[in-house]
Amino acid sequence: MSIADFSNKKILICYIAKSINELADGKPWRKDLFDCVSKYWEIPDIVTANSADFVIGVAAKTIMIVAKPNEQGWQKVKNISKIKDEEPAKKLAERYAFEGNELPEMKEFLGKTLPGNIKFPKGVSYPLLCVNGEIIDW
Repeated sequence: MSIADFSNKKILICYIAKSINELADGKPWRKDLFDCVSKYWEIPDIVTANSADFVIGVAAKTIMIVAKPNEQGWQKVKNISKIKDEEPAKKLAERYAFEGNELPEMKEFLGKTLPGNIKFPKGVSYPLLCVNGEIIDW
C-alpha cells in the first residue's frame, strides 16, 4: 500500500475507527463515512481547524475519506440544526462538527497509509493537525 504525501498541505486527521463501528452497528447518527469524519470532535483551536485545506478520516492507519467543511466551517454541535437533536448531540453539544462534502477530486489519498511519523496517541478525541507532513501541536 502506498504512503500518503501531505507536502504543502494543512489537514486535520480524524481517527474514525470507533465511528465506523457505530456505522456498522446501524447507529442512526452514522449513515455514512462522512458522518464518521464530520461529527462530535473536540477542537482545540477553531480558527486553526477552519484554516485546514481538508479533513481526512483514518482507520488502521488507512485513509478512508477526504472531506471539506462548507463556508460555515466547524461549529458547535448545538448550533447545527441538522444534528443538534441526534442522541449523541445531547451529551456532546459543546463538541464540534461540520457540514460540507466529500472531496472526490482528492481520491488519490483514499486507501493510502499514513506516513510513519503520524501516530494517534491513545484516547485522543480530537483531530491531529498536520502541516506539510508534520504533526503540529494545537
